[in-house]
Amino acid sequence: MRFICGCLLILFLSCTNNTANSDVAEKIENTPEAVAQYWLENFYNNKFEKAKQYSTVATKEMIDTISQVIFMDLGEPIDFQITALQCKTEENTAVCTFVYVEGGEKIPESIPLSKVNGQWLIDDELIQEESSEIDELTKAFEESLNNSVKE
Repeated sequence: MRFICGCLLILFLSCTNNTANSDVAEKIENTPEAVAQYWLENFYNNKFEKAKQYSTVATKEMIDTISQVIFMDLGEPIDFQITALQCKTEENTAVCTFVYVEGGEKIPESIPLSKVNGQWLIDDELIQEESSEIDELTKAFEESLNNSVKE
């Protein structure tokens, strides 16, 4: 279930625009690895407000949408791990790859970041550059959602 939610997160990220986050509350090391680890752990533990601390405004809006629409009936956070986190940085952008482990299943994933006003933030604009496959998945998701609503 978390894998599906993670995929939906990526899909929603691809549908939003990038803007800066100016009010980071909780301080962590300002590296792509630290920000990605912090964000992923909080997001997957349903601590959306903490995840939003290191998100662009558009990513915050996406989290709000997901938490209201998809995560309306959240139970206890599940047992998962983020392993093999590695980030490739080029100037003010980074892509962190990791393995999401849940119930013995290992799922390779990636998450984009941008350095905005000197702070690394989870960013959706980089996903838009790779949007052709994501657009297809988004369209399939929307069709599935429409079919579910019709039933």
